[in-house]
Amino acid sequence: LIMADIVANETIVSATQHYNYILGQWQLGQEPFATTDPEEVIKLPSVNSINPNLLADVASFSATDVVAVRLNGSVKLSNFTTKAGQGTTTIVEYEVKPAQASEITQIELLGTGDRVLTASAVYIPVTEAVICKHTINFKEGE
Repeated sequence: LIMADIVANETIVSATQHYNYILGQWQLGQEPFATTDPEEVIKLPSVNSINPNLLADVASFSATDVVAVRLNGSVKLSNFTTKAGQGTTTIVEYEVKPAQASEITQIELLGTGDRVLTASAVYIPVTEAVICKHTINFKEGE
């Protein structure tokens, strides 16, 4: 069982833009056309604001983003027992048989084009069928 949390947060900033010229009174090159005040934080990441629906959407998308599992850098599996978003959690589950690997030392979840999405160093002896389950929780926090 491999568990991981992905934490998201939101910051909102604002800044005021001032125009330095009035039509008919613009002297080219003396000042920039407009200046922007420094950004001011109006919502801190420590104040929760992300709706659980967004976190559930991210969990569902992440489940569809996983197309294969690679074991030990070479054994590729694409048959999943479970691959789904469940609430704000992505669950990826699959079976490894002794004929596929006698031990597992590296597990990678892959996206399209063998793009590595997660990588975990593990040690799992495979003397009989092993069920591997990845649980990725999406939550808001700092």
